[in-house]
Amino acid sequence: MEPATLASASTDVVGRRLSRLIWVLALVITVIALGTVTVPWTFSTAALRDEVAAQIRQATGLATLSQGRAVFAILPQPHIKIDQVSFVDPSGALRIDADYFKGNLRILPLIVGRLEIASATLLKPRLVIDLDENPMAADSAIGRAAEAKPETTEAAAADTARLGTVSLVNGTARLKTKSAASDVIIDDIDMTLDWRNLSAPASLTGKARVRGEFGDVAAWVAEPAELLRGGRSEMTLDVKTDVLTLTTNGILSAAPKPEYGGHLRASSQALPRLLELIGYPIPRTSALSRFRLTSDAKANIDGMSFSNLDLHLAGSDFEGSLAIETTDQKPLLSGTLATDLLTLDPFFAHFQKIIGDDGQWNHEPLDLRALTTANLDIRVSASRARLAHFEMQDTALSLLTHANRIDVSLAEAKAYRGLVKARASLAVGPDRIDLHATSSVTDLDAGALSWDAVGLPELTGSASGTANIEAEGLNFAEFLQHLDGRLQLSVKQGDVRGIDLARTLHPAQDGEAPQGADMRATRVPYEHAQLGLKLLKGTAEVEQGLADGPGGHLLLSGSATLPDRKLDLRAVILPAVPDDPISKSAQDRNILIKGPWDHPLIAPAP
Repeated sequence: MEPATLASASTDVVGRRLSRLIWVLALVITVIALGTVTVPWTFSTAALRDEVAAQIRQATGLATLSQGRAVFAILPQPHIKIDQVSFVDPSGALRIDADYFKGNLRILPLIVGRLEIASATLLKPRLVIDLDENPMAADSAIGRAAEAKPETTEAAAADTARLGTVSLVNGTARLKTKSAASDVIIDDIDMTLDWRNLSAPASLTGKARVRGEFGDVAAWVAEPAELLRGGRSEMTLDVKTDVLTLTTNGILSAAPKPEYGGHLRASSQALPRLLELIGYPIPRTSALSRFRLTSDAKANIDGMSFSNLDLHLAGSDFEGSLAIETTDQKPLLSGTLATDLLTLDPFFAHFQKIIGDDGQWNHEPLDLRALTTANLDIRVSASRARLAHFEMQDTALSLLTHANRIDVSLAEAKAYRGLVKARASLAVGPDRIDLHATSSVTDLDAGALSWDAVGLPELTGSASGTANIEAEGLNFAEFLQHLDGRLQLSVKQGDVRGIDLARTLHPAQDGEAPQGADMRATRVPYEHAQLGLKLLKGTAEVEQGLADGPGGHLLLSGSATLPDRKLDLRAVILPAVPDDPISKSAQDRNILIKGPWDHPLIAPAP
């Protein structure tokens, strides 16, 4: 073609476009003057509905149903509005009912008389989503993109399909699945899905409320079309609520099964409320109220794992790994953690207040839901472990729960220059808790232990012993009423605050033995002491009570009633060397120890 002919053809094209532009400008000026145009040039109300329905069906596979009014308007920007509209997936996986649909139109297609929706808004949408079904129709743009093989001409062609943005305003959603006992309701939804075309990234931003908790959500997927084809894509997720702050970025894979791997940061100031929201309640008064973690995380339909974990919980900082496995009944939380300092007080919050406000044993039921809502297999090692005023070193602890059984084990720990081992098993029933516990101590510094226990060195020496107990009930008072078992304790090379054997055997010149206050203020040295107790229904009978010292021998008998916290003991004091001339003048002494064990009466027996 000659250059003159090309110039002439080009001039004709420019002239036609300029004429069309002038025509559109004239239309806009007319609309500005007249206001909203309810039925545009060639579009009737029925045609508006049909055109919108066709575009939505072509892109998503959803059928559009509406008997409401359809309106076309130019200002403030060209848009369509259809009242009382529904979008339905033929398989029944998705249904959306909205008060109205508003679609903003692309300008250039509109110039040539074609409606093309760029973005849409649904007012008060009500979504019902069946998570067990697939809502994606094979003959839709999204369906064709999903069916296309990666890196083929079919995939490239499918990825050119235009989508847009969809905003949900003041919406609700009901999520249904056969695996859940009840539906999940999400309300107050104000969110925008921005996915301009199939080859573009997709983002979801906005806020919603789940089970009374409001939250902001921001998610971004780099290659959503690849996920539809069973591939993988980078993604990020940010969640901010009053009970949880979570940020993660990583790789999401669709095949052979959905799986996510990435870096995770999460924290909560209201852990009991968070666990309640996801179906695992613990007491609201629990001291386990806050946590903070960073880790590498992997998640799939079978559970979630955390590696390179840094966890702050209950005043302690842990390192290690954790895993959550989903099962048909209860999830399994397992892991191995290590810490420099393990603060046990928050974990024993229900055991600290053993005396009620009335001065008696606490009758409040023990709430062990935190240990029974999931199966646990947790191993913890700590350089130091602290409970109240007591401290241990090189501690190895384990916690195992299954069904309604709880096993807590202290494999070994160093404490007060000695060794401690302990194990407790609890069976949690609807109307009682069965407790079985064993423990042993070897070469403990009794003076340091006594100082931490009561603030005074009541007893000194090197202590070793064992305990084996059983109990049942729902609170401490009931446990003590049904307490059975045995306790054996021996102490070497120490002294005890209480009765002075020598002064008791050799009273003052007036013949009177020292009385209570003086006797309790003295310290009695001994070479060896033994105590054996038999526990039966809360009463501790002394089976063996013996102390040998330079001032004589002490034999102890009697009992202590634990539910009433009362003592009924008799101490018999014998001369150290019966054939000694001085000791021959001494007589055996009997001392009664009776009354409340906080302030017992210590006096010579009549």
